[in-house]
Amino acid sequence: MEPALKYVAAALLLVGSLALQASEQGTGPMPRTVVPTPRVVEYDWMSIAEWQELHAEDVAIAAQGGIDLLFLGDSITQFWHEPTWESHFSTYKAANFGISTDRTQNLLWRLNNGATGILNPRVVVIMIGVNNFEHDNDSAEDVFLGVEAIVEKVKLSFSEAQIILLGILPYGVEPDTPNRQRVSKANALIAELGKDPRVDFHDIGAAFELADGSISLELMYDTLHPSEKGYEVFAVALDPVLQNLLK
Repeated sequence: MEPALKYVAAALLLVGSLALQASEQGTGPMPRTVVPTPRVVEYDWMSIAEWQELHAEDVAIAAQGGIDLLFLGDSITQFWHEPTWESHFSTYKAANFGISTDRTQNLLWRLNNGATGILNPRVVVIMIGVNNFEHDNDSAEDVFLGVEAIVEKVKLSFSEAQIILLGILPYGVEPDTPNRQRVSKANALIAELGKDPRVDFHDIGAAFELADGSISLELMYDTLHPSEKGYEVFAVALDPVLQNLLK
């Protein structure tokens, strides 16, 4: 069997098993956002094979250890502007485990399948969830549950790490759209996780908006991903938080 088909088969078996268990317990089916699942969809910009390669690279880094600052997420994390990354994070032993188009369930699968390795980071930065909205049309509640599951996994895997949990960035040009409302609702739920002393919640989305609430195309060129200037804004927002935790 091809490697990609093996991943698909394993995912389907896991989903079926968990759904059956939930049904037997009378709790109803589990939302897909919390069921660890590898990438099973081919995209023009990200094939399954490429996703597997990127995950394998992360697993290799995790197997070596020696990372103090770990970033987890999707394309917004993966595509950090390199000069900005070097300028703001090169003083730390940092690793970037972002993979484009990942949902919460994909990141959970990666964490369950080698991406933790022997890592013992001091700080873990998490931003995830927008692709559950953009590609799967999941509810704010289900996305929150996925983020919550990731936070719990990170707490268990990295017992000494402080978590910087970032709100989902706003996307789409105009304010008060269903997409914006769903992000706001999810972030309000996610913010509650910040009550845990090991979790610092920060919502930096307003930094990408103009006075009327619309997205600044100068900072978010496609109204989803930060531009080069947008990543600088992102990094400046993180700097004091990281300096406080990693001084």
